[in-house]
Amino acid sequence: MAKNKKKKKKIVKWIIIGVIALFIAFIVINAVNSKNDTRVQVTTMAAAKGSIEQVITASGTVKSDSEVTYYAPTAVKVDQVNVKVGDAVKKGDVLVTFDQSSIDLSISQNNLKLLAENDTYASTISDDNTARNKYTTATSKVDEIQAAIDAQEDYIYALENGIKDELNAKKEDNIRKQDENTRLVMELERQEAKFKQDHPNYMNVGDQLDDVQYYDSLILEANAVGQQLKTESALLSTDFTASENKDELLRLAKKDLEKLNTMLSEAKTNKSTSEASKLNDFKRQALTASNELTNLQITDANNKLASAQEGIVAEFDGIVSAVSVKSGATTTEGAAVLTIQSATDINLVYGAGRADLEKIAVGQEADITIAGHEYKGKIEDIARIATVQTTANNTNSTASTVDVTISIEDPDDYVYLGISGKATIHTAKNDDTIIIPISAVNVDREGEFCYIVEGDVAKKVYVKTGITSSTEIEIVEGIKEGDQVITLINTGLQDGSQVLVTYSEVRQEEE
Repeated sequence: MAKNKKKKKKIVKWIIIGVIALFIAFIVINAVNSKNDTRVQVTTMAAAKGSIEQVITASGTVKSDSEVTYYAPTAVKVDQVNVKVGDAVKKGDVLVTFDQSSIDLSISQNNLKLLAENDTYASTISDDNTARNKYTTATSKVDEIQAAIDAQEDYIYALENGIKDELNAKKEDNIRKQDENTRLVMELERQEAKFKQDHPNYMNVGDQLDDVQYYDSLILEANAVGQQLKTESALLSTDFTASENKDELLRLAKKDLEKLNTMLSEAKTNKSTSEASKLNDFKRQALTASNELTNLQITDANNKLASAQEGIVAEFDGIVSAVSVKSGATTTEGAAVLTIQSATDINLVYGAGRADLEKIAVGQEADITIAGHEYKGKIEDIARIATVQTTANNTNSTASTVDVTISIEDPDDYVYLGISGKATIHTAKNDDTIIIPISAVNVDREGEFCYIVEGDVAKKVYVKTGITSSTEIEIVEGIKEGDQVITLINTGLQDGSQVLVTYSEVRQEEE
């Protein structure tokens, strides 16, 4: 058995040697023949229809899509910090607690401040309301007394005018009587003079003399009446007494007016005093606003303290990415305490170059590999601004990339934030389309072109290309199924060149 095995090995050995010798001889003969052949040797492949998929392979960093930073609700002492950076937490976990005794003390102090503030405000407003009521009453009293004074002055004015009218009437009547008496005297004197003229001897005639004496007695009596009227006229200016006791009524009315003026003075003093005691509208509004502000501030402070009583509680399942406090430290209101990043909304973010941007789009699916584990994903976002980065090997060289966010479906515990991962993005796929090797396509000033073989002549054909895979390219126009496409353009090949096809490849579907 051992001998037979050795014989078989020798036979195989000599067969291999023979094949190699034949191959070398073929090459030598072919080389000799090629020296005498001016045709360009080419390799071809028949253009065929098939399926082609365009993918982009990229490396990126695992990042969380959701991040929440918790801040200190108020200045308060930290009791316990229950987590550290890198810890996984569940929704509802208490992450940080604060000192309850200091919180309770602060709430009690705030409540006392609020009570004192509201009592002070209520007292001030009550005093102001009292002053305002007094002012209103005093103002009403002043108006009431002033109205009484106005009425009293009108009454006095009416009395004085009544007395004055009555006096004037008396004077006019006296003057009228004096005028009548004067006219009577003048008439008597005229009659007496005429009588004397008509009876020049009246002194010697008894009855005529009696008549003259009678005129004299009438004139004397009329003059006496006139004198009495003059006396009455003089007395009217100094010692007139009005009828119906008007003089006494006027005296009493003036006395009452004096009392009213005294009351008015007192009422005005009360009004001025109460006005000085009350707050003006602007001060009252400012006081009310200040009280409301204090109430809001203290209520807000107590709400923040009440929030601190509950501690900081995780709002969702996540991973702690930052912790900024320690047990026993006193926080500053609004200071960052810790940050949680979501453990479920996770993405792979990579920087896409200009070439990738022409191919990628939101919604495209991707296969993701992280730490040896496979995941499905989808492009969720393409940033609208590029980031300029300096290349690692040359500080003077920069490259611009655009962040592309790929969501990770169903992330598990093997997905670590900050770790690198790879993504194969499925950008495009076409079925039943003409496909040739990428190496068969070249470009000049007029566009992309290929060489096809017709007979033994190379023909330059301009083409319109579509999507590409790692080795193949889609031909949209210019080449039809079955055309023999030169897969590698040799030096010296041009349109119309005589060619010698040395090998014709057969397309194999990519997996």
